[in-house]
Amino acid sequence: MFTAYFDASGESSSGVLAVAGCVSHFKKWQLFEQRWKDILQREGIEVFHMTDFASSGGEFKSWKGQTDRRRKFISDLLECGRRNVNKAFAAVVIVRDYKEMDKRFQLREFAGAPYAMAGHGCVKMVKTWQKKNKKAKELEIAFESGDLHQGELRKLRLSEGIDPDFLGKKEKKATPFQLADLIAWRTRIAFAGIRRMDLTWAKGDELQATFNQVWKKFPHQAIYADHDWLERMCIRRGVARHSTTEHK
Repeated sequence: MFTAYFDASGESSSGVLAVAGCVSHFKKWQLFEQRWKDILQREGIEVFHMTDFASSGGEFKSWKGQTDRRRKFISDLLECGRRNVNKAFAAVVIVRDYKEMDKRFQLREFAGAPYAMAGHGCVKMVKTWQKKNKKAKELEIAFESGDLHQGELRKLRLSEGIDPDFLGKKEKKATPFQLADLIAWRTRIAFAGIRRMDLTWAKGDELQATFNQVWKKFPHQAIYADHDWLERMCIRRGVARHSTTEHK
């Protein structure tokens, strides 16, 4: 049995939305969970939440300014993931480009909201991975519950005979969501940062290093849904255009 766990970072109303996660065999997930919890216990952390870590909130209130400790902690978590997963996946949607394309094509009707489209893309990638791996005969797919538009994602998947689970981060066997949270957050922040008008060379180098720390460690596949990608997808898939009257 293989299981893929996915989590989202950002919302459909934000500048960038990312859904990311990893697939692995259940025995490797068991090893991952043991090692991951050891790292958290070492630092006195019960559950890893990337937003708390980034803002030095929640269980990380006392970590503010502790650069070396923070860097080692994240490095150890990513190394734990790298050693215990088969592949990572991510789908990034540039929301402004999505909205622009939705004015020209019936994109929302075809692919759902940005979250649903990104989640759908991750499922398609992991299912393609499964078809290429003879050992992955059984595959379960799970998303962390609570994100907006999960009903749209379920509807898209059910139309293809796939029914993903939606689980809370504190539920049994849900520890891999914490890794997905870390990957999705760092991916979103990197893509959001490079699009800022006030981006400096130094900040660009920092964002690149943050991005590479995740994606150079893991075998991976990703979708980057910007203006050009969305336009090509709409044309290739025959997504209906809005009429001139509708557009007005």
